[in-house]
Amino acid sequence: MRIESPVPGPVVRNDGWGQGRFGANRGGKQHDGTDLVVIPGQPIFSMIDGIVEKYEQPYLRDPKWRGIQIANNQLRVELWYMEPLHVKVGEFVQAGDLLGAAQDISIKYPPTEKVPYNMAPHIHVRVTLRAFTTIANGQYVSFEQYINPGLLLGV
Repeated sequence: MRIESPVPGPVVRNDGWGQGRFGANRGGKQHDGTDLVVIPGQPIFSMIDGIVEKYEQPYLRDPKWRGIQIANNQLRVELWYMEPLHVKVGEFVQAGDLLGAAQDISIKYPPTEKVPYNMAPHIHVRVTLRAFTTIANGQYVSFEQYINPGLLLGV
């Protein structure tokens, strides 16, 4: 199974707003993805070979935040807080193909009394196993196990 990081030299978000690692505690539930630190406008690349299934809108009431979903017969990958610019729904992409640019999610989460600074700009990466794998269909997994774990340092 070929899977690549959507950004070079990935670093997992870890700030006063929370831990960006897969499975981190999120107020009684587990984080179902991995948050990778980005620079707004930074290029975002496909993690897998697959078909662009749809554009996503992580916040239903706030359409400016965008994302993309790509799938093959083994994995479904969702990338949030990025503007899809270079691909269309139904198009086949290969791992490493340019998809679009990172958005600046930090402006959605400004400083508060509890956390006196913005959330770090990041993309949210969610990977789901598909029916044709040996593990149950629909299970979220950490993509960190498929790429060089030494690169995921945490900020």
